Amino acid sequence: MDFIIIPFGWLMKVLYNLVNNYGIALLLFTLVTRIVMLPLSIKQQKSMAKMTVYNPLIQEVQKKYANNREKMNEEMTKLYTEYDIKPTMGCGPMIVQMAFVMVLYEVIRKPLRFFVGLNSEVYSAIVEKANTMMTASANTFQDAFIISNIQNGGTDFIDLIPADMYQTIMDLDFTLFGLKSMDLTQIPEFGWNLLMIIPLVSAISMIASQFITGLVTGQKLKGVSGIMMYGMSIWIGWLGFTLPAALSLYWFYSNVIGLVQSMVLRKFYSPEKFKEQIQAELEAKRAEKKRKKTVTVTDSTTGEKVEKNLSEAEIAKLRLARARELQAEKFRKMEEASRAAAEAAAAEAAAQDAENKNEQN
Repeated sequence: MDFIIIPFGWLMKVLYNLVNNYGIALLLFTLVTRIVMLPLSIKQQKSMAKMTVYNPLIQEVQKKYANNREKMNEEMTKLYTEYDIKPTMGCGPMIVQMAFVMVLYEVIRKPLRFFVGLNSEVYSAIVEKANTMMTASANTFQDAFIISNIQNGGTDFIDLIPADMYQTIMDLDFTLFGLKSMDLTQIPEFGWNLLMIIPLVSAISMIASQFITGLVTGQKLKGVSGIMMYGMSIWIGWLGFTLPAALSLYWFYSNVIGLVQSMVLRKFYSPEKFKEQIQAELEAKRAEKKRKKTVTVTDSTTGEKVEKNLSEAEIAKLRLARARELQAEKFRKMEEASRAAAEAAAAEAAAQDAENKNEQN
C-alpha cells in the first residue's frame, strides 16, 4: 500500500514547499485531485442533465407497473437499454473521491512517514516510543503527538531522527493560515475552540453543495436519496471529530470547488440544452418503432412461412416469444434426457439385482 501513498505524500510536500503552509497546500492538493477527476465530473454532469429528461419515462413505467415488481424490472431494463440510460454514472466521481480520501487519510495520519519522508525503520522506532509516552486518554494520533513534542522543545526523539529531518519537523507549519489554534494534525473536540469549526463547516458545505448542485443540474434530492445525502453529511461531520482536522478541511475544499465546477459546467451541459436534443432522439426512436417492416415469419397454425408488415415493437414481441419457446424446448429436452438417464439407471440396477439373486441361488 505504501507504494500508492508515497507519491501522494510527495505531491503534498511539493505543494507545501511552494506556499510553506499546510492548510494552503491542502487547498492546492484538492484542486489537483479535482482536475484529475474532471473527465469523470463532466460525464457525471452530462448524465445528470440527461436524467432530468429521462425521469418522466422512468416514472411512467414505475407508475404503470407499481403492483408488478417483476414486470417493472423487466420494463425498466428495456428502457435503460433502449435509451442507453446509465443511472449509476453519478457514482463514478464519488468512488474516485473516496479513493483519494483513503490515500490522503494515510498521508494526513502519518505525515512523518509520507510527508517528511522518514524511512519505515526510523518511523516504527519513534512511533513505538510515542506509544509508551502517550496516555490512554490522549485524543490524537502518534505523529501529531511526536510533532507537538518536537516543536514544543521536547528532546525525547532527537536521538532517533536524522538531524536534517529533525530540523524539517521543527520548521513545519501544520496550521490553517498560520493560526496556532488550528493545528490540522490534531483531532477536533467539541467545545469552545476554533478547530471544531472545521468538521462542522465540512458537513454543512456537503449539504449545501449537494442541494445547490441538484438545483443546477435539475436532479433535486428527495425521498430516499435526500435522506441518504443528509445522513451521509451528518456522518461526515461526526467522522471529523475522530480524525485529524486536515481530512475535514479537504472535504470542505472539495465541496466548495465541486459546487463552483458544477455551476461552470452547467453552461455547457445544462438540462435545457439536452432536453431538445434528447426529445428529438426519443421522437425518432418512437417513429422507428411504429414504422412497419416486411418480415418473414412462421405461421403458428400452419407452420408455413409468410410475409407480414410489423412494427419494431411487434417484432420485439415475436423475438421474445421465440426465445421463450426455445428456452422451454431446451428445458423439455433436458428433462427428457434426465428422465431417460434415470430409467436406464433403474433398469441397470434391476438387472444387477436379478443377476445377484441368480448367483445366490
